[in-house]
Amino acid sequence: EELEVVTDKVNFVTDFPTICAGNLFANSKIVQVYKKGIRVLNGGQVAQDISCDAILAKLNPKEKDPNVAIKGACVCDPFVLVLLSEGTLCLMTGSREGKDVKNVLEI
Repeated sequence: EELEVVTDKVNFVTDFPTICAGNLFANSKIVQVYKKGIRVLNGGQVAQDISCDAILAKLNPKEKDPNVAIKGACVCDPFVLVLLSEGTLCLMTGSREGKDVKNVLEI
């Protein structure tokens, strides 16, 4: 077998290092967590992009900090746990329909 470059066929974010990646929705989608957000891929194509700003806006609509970044993450279907650089731990989950990821809880 031959190795192929995956990024030619899959729209991963390549501008930032990947912090964590995993499968969601019983292996039907891929989630990539990187410094500035979360990308959900369906068949290699972008299904959803969630920026750090969007995560912060769901947690506290009045708070805006352009310097906040994702520091750590863990993916365990259907959950995505994200640690922000300012110390907030955010648990996100996939929708029951298996279509998208939503912010559900600040820990």
